[in-house]
Amino acid sequence: MAAALPGYELRPSQVEMAQAVKRALLEPSVALIEAPTGTGKSIAYLLPAILSGKTVVVATANKSLQNQLFTKDIPFLRALLDKPISAVVVKGRSNFVCTLKWEREQAEQRMFALYDREDDQVRQVRRWLDETDTGDVDDLPFVLNADLRPRIVSFPDDCLHSDCRYYDDQCWVNLMRDQAAQAQIIVTNHHLLLNALELGYAGERILPPAAVYIVDEAHQLEQTATAVYETSVTDYTLEQLLARAVYREHLDEDELDSLRFQNTLAFQEIANLSRDNAYRIETELESLKKLGHAVRDLAQRMKQHHPYGGAGDAASLDLSEGGGGRSRRNGEPDEAAEARRVYDLGIEALMSAANKLLTVASPSRDGTTVRYAVRVFDRRHVSLEVHAAPINPAGLLAQFLFHPEGDDGPLPRTVVCTSATLATNGHFEHFKARCGIAATG
Repeated sequence: MAAALPGYELRPSQVEMAQAVKRALLEPSVALIEAPTGTGKSIAYLLPAILSGKTVVVATANKSLQNQLFTKDIPFLRALLDKPISAVVVKGRSNFVCTLKWEREQAEQRMFALYDREDDQVRQVRRWLDETDTGDVDDLPFVLNADLRPRIVSFPDDCLHSDCRYYDDQCWVNLMRDQAAQAQIIVTNHHLLLNALELGYAGERILPPAAVYIVDEAHQLEQTATAVYETSVTDYTLEQLLARAVYREHLDEDELDSLRFQNTLAFQEIANLSRDNAYRIETELESLKKLGHAVRDLAQRMKQHHPYGGAGDAASLDLSEGGGGRSRRNGEPDEAAEARRVYDLGIEALMSAANKLLTVASPSRDGTTVRYAVRVFDRRHVSLEVHAAPINPAGLLAQFLFHPEGDDGPLPRTVVCTSATLATNGHFEHFKARCGIAATG
């Protein structure tokens, strides 16, 4: 490193940290490392991780550190070691343009253009898509309008997966995940890492399986885990959901209006509990509970009156990778499979919304969850959020990150947590207790 970096000075703390990471790699374990700013933490953990040859996920709390790792530190080590090091930054699917949604947006824009001029941003996105090799909207030279972005990016609850005609070869999310599956170093954020570990590889294929997890800026891990593992709804969650075309097409408008009215009443009841901008909820929220049951009943009716011959399931739809855009049911063409999947997603979205409403409506039976409401102010209006968050995410972090169990017992895994401020009074006991790390970790 001294030869590669003019003016480089040997830092004993950096060497000591690299040796600690090496030990955790050789004997899979949890390593907690506090190192002050200026230590060179990223090089200290990247160098032994790369030399181990193992698949490594590095999770940070902010994009600036992700960019530093990907554009500076990893290229430096690639040149220093004179060896190819495959690396990729993995982001959430909402960072990527959905080709199917983009196609539909263009069709609508062409219709509007008959009467008015085309949206300027749509025109700019079209030119950018001819040049991009990632489909990542963060690479756009401008910020997408708040109303355009949700119409063209991918979301978990509107992705058609293998029933989409573009799933195999024109899906930006799949391209990114395929690259991640081939990479040795995967750079991501805390939130996505915890989501991926909770869902599992078979669930959403967010991240490939890895032997090593490095959590930088780990002092923020508990806070992020609380946000990831909580359940929350807002006064406009249901309103946005019911605006989907699938409900307008298949449900009676009076029924939808009734749900909207119940939603307004339920959140008004919550707003009346306190004038504070944030307040704890101790009571049963009866109106919200009734709303949750009404939404669940609607999902059941949609399932019973399925216009495509029954809700899609493992027997009727090929949802596996490589399933193409065809259903197993009579070899349906792309359009029919997509229509069926859109309807099924509509049912799933209602069930998910109902479960969230019912979760936040009632106190937890075991006392491990705290419920609270927050008023959120923006330039146009005030919205109300209701949360049910774990009081202590330690058990979930232990289960999914630090001490996962496989069919044959504990899974061997190296987890390195580092930060400039990780210890309390020189000890890690508080961090270990709050994050579910066993005493032997």
